[in-house]
Amino acid sequence: MGGLLCGIADVGAPTALERLGIGQMEGHATAEVVAALVDYLCGSGATLQDSDVRQAATLLLMELLEGAEAEGVAAALEQAAAAADFNGLLERFYAYVLYWAFVRVHSERVLGQRGDEDMGRMIEDLKTYIRLALRQRVRGRPLASVDWLGAEGQRVAEEILEATLAVYGG
Repeated sequence: MGGLLCGIADVGAPTALERLGIGQMEGHATAEVVAALVDYLCGSGATLQDSDVRQAATLLLMELLEGAEAEGVAAALEQAAAAADFNGLLERFYAYVLYWAFVRVHSERVLGQRGDEDMGRMIEDLKTYIRLALRQRVRGRPLASVDWLGAEGQRVAEEILEATLAVYGG
């Protein structure tokens, strides 16, 4: 995600997307652009964890492109790249990965008995709680310095998911 935004900030969205082999996205619906970017960034989503990553990338990209019309996708990507706080983006992205992992495993238990309005609030509460828990667990370190694929990343993820279940799972 960071590399994509750096490329966009450096040469502009049309050129960066062309270099990635994604092609001309102007005129395509935001959801189509997001789907192409997620395919490029995340691959197939063959495992459950890959699926969580794809869902997280989709959510983050949809937020970054929120309100962009088909003709304004390139401009929205360039604006997101110019304003990018890469540690903040990584924090949001990883928190969303953990959110999707939590929902995949515990959705019925935590969300199953709620009405639509209550569920919407609960979803936002879960995202916020997980993001704040992530921030607290890494204690101001740049998130890129954490070995997310190693033991440290696994421990942080497990601690956050267990704490989230303790708070929201009853």
